[in-house]
Amino acid sequence: GPDGKLLGIDLDETSILVAKKNVEFRIQNTEKRLRLVQGNFKDIKEIARKNEFTDLAGILMDLGLSSRLLEASGRGFSFSRFARSLEGRQKDEILDMRFGPDGVPAVELINQETPENLETILREFGEEPRARYIVKAIIAERKRQPIITTLQLVQVIEQVLPRQGKIHPATRVFQALRMAVNHELENLEKGLKDSLEIL
Repeated sequence: GPDGKLLGIDLDETSILVAKKNVEFRIQNTEKRLRLVQGNFKDIKEIARKNEFTDLAGILMDLGLSSRLLEASGRGFSFSRFARSLEGRQKDEILDMRFGPDGVPAVELINQETPENLETILREFGEEPRARYIVKAIIAERKRQPIITTLQLVQVIEQVLPRQGKIHPATRVFQALRMAVNHELENLEKGLKDSLEIL
């Protein structure tokens, strides 16, 4: 309604800035009616309390990922051979994959996690049927040298899974690492539980 207020939460600072720019010309009295907070929806109860949002009419969660923002982040989410830098070279980035500043980056998981835990991550979060073979290749490579960048990891995966069809063999591995690094399922579970409590 005309007197309604909106609280927006996003981990990515760029998304906050884009949202603010997009709604400023659509909502009158933006400063009074719109509050944009950089944070995780797992903390929705605390964020709502701090920002004095108590009598909530509804909560909308957009759980999709912005591929544009992920590719532009420089955090190693994208391994696409079509994603190129301004100089025209293949895109290669450090394996970070964190949405925000906190947590353990993917480069640490890849190089320090036990083979058993890596296999569990690939199976549970990526539904990767050849997880064991990929992990064996990762372990062999990291004994030779640390796996630091997206293209290094892609090359290791391609040794085990040659590309067939439209979906790149590294897709499920990158998805699994991203989900593990950001604790996506645990955060969603907590966010949903707390959302029900504050509605």
